[in-house]
Amino acid sequence: MEVIKSKLFLGVETPFTFLQTSDTHFCLTDEEEPEHRRAFAWDRRQGFPHAEENAAFIRQYVAKTGYPIIHTGDLMDFITPENLRVCRELVRDTGMMVVAGNHEQAHCVNNVFCPEDYARDMMRREDTFTQIQPWFENDLQFTWRQIGGVNFVGIDNGNYQISREQLDALKAVAEQGQPILLFMHIPLYSKELQAMHYDCYLAPPEEVLATYTPWQVYEQKADEQTLEACAYIRGEPLIQYVICGHLHFNHETQTPGEIRQIVTGLDTLREITVV
Repeated sequence: MEVIKSKLFLGVETPFTFLQTSDTHFCLTDEEEPEHRRAFAWDRRQGFPHAEENAAFIRQYVAKTGYPIIHTGDLMDFITPENLRVCRELVRDTGMMVVAGNHEQAHCVNNVFCPEDYARDMMRREDTFTQIQPWFENDLQFTWRQIGGVNFVGIDNGNYQISREQLDALKAVAEQGQPILLFMHIPLYSKELQAMHYDCYLAPPEEVLATYTPWQVYEQKADEQTLEACAYIRGEPLIQYVICGHLHFNHETQTPGEIRQIVTGLDTLREITVV
């Protein structure tokens, strides 16, 4: 697992360090699952062969350093009892704060990632979170904690939307007047990111949506509430960085005028020092 060291200049009184990782994608089943389900899990593991090795590395690194750790989504690839079990063990062993990703709501009942299953998963999203929430220590859809005078806020945007309740909660944290690090799974759209990767961002503008397939538009077109939330995030000076995953590559914003974002890719652990 690659360790990348980053430094954030927030003007804190006492510098501190935390860890962030993303997109582990546990792809596990147990012997009680039917054969076709186990075959699907085996096939998915070919795309994420280091998940269990990475989890072991994270355990050792946290034990060695004592640094707090945040996971920005897709800890598991799809919902199974075995995936939930190993997620719970990793969370308890490391004290990990987890923000949900799009795969935390994927049942994949047809043993394939497809539009039909995606639509079904979106319709049962509330029930899904009721099912998986007890396996985690923090609220998967909105979580907040303070470290070293900085507010760490995690928002689930795995359905490419941000709700009114999430936005109101974020504003309530901002009212405290302290700097915010915002953790989400899907990064905000930026021209810089679009130039680097396929189209997979939060709230792409209309001119970009016009180039998308109908399926991409269905999946990613932001509703009015999400557009309002994105405008708030971009305009709130207390939100110093957006730290996310989803794109499976590593990137730190370099373009002037772009919102400052850190994207963490596969098989990567970021060691981030705040000064």
